[in-house]
Amino acid sequence: MCAARKPLAPGQVAALACETPNDCSIYPRSCCAGCTAATEEERTAAFTRDAVAYNGDWVEQHGQPGCADKTCGSCPEPLASRVFPSCERARCVVKDVDRLGVTACKADGDCAAWVPGCCACGWNAALAVRKDAVERLRQLACAPGTGCGRCAATGPEPATVCRKKRCELVEPPAPRARGPRNAH
Repeated sequence: MCAARKPLAPGQVAALACETPNDCSIYPRSCCAGCTAATEEERTAAFTRDAVAYNGDWVEQHGQPGCADKTCGSCPEPLASRVFPSCERARCVVKDVDRLGVTACKADGDCAAWVPGCCACGWNAALAVRKDAVERLRQLACAPGTGCGRCAATGPEPATVCRKKRCELVEPPAPRARGPRNAH
């Protein structure tokens, strides 16, 4: 099991510095958050609780603070992370869609799918949020004027519903098995 992250040394303060949200990336605070979780849901919850935002370029050059001699083995980031990095007052911060109040709704038409991050491609990491919050979330996640390249087609946007006053993704129906055809 990995130990908790040590506080940043004075020379490591640059690890948090940013000019735009694009400078920041999400990392697990304990280096190995959720690695021992039994399910995707447990891994997502552990990653969300343990998330910290650092300057991505700084981490590439110096390594993640407190994780130099940690080996967690293969530990994928959860698919449905509810957090994303942003930049506030020149410091990388973690934003949590649940704490931003962007999932409350009154009707199904209030909801839309949004993929956390700037220029994120693919619906596999989509979250259900209010339609009127999508642009605000994009502004928190992307530098102004960020032009994103085209993504490869990844299927239709997931359906969303308002359930118990909260936007949720609709689970796609399982594919039906087709029986053998009669050849005449």
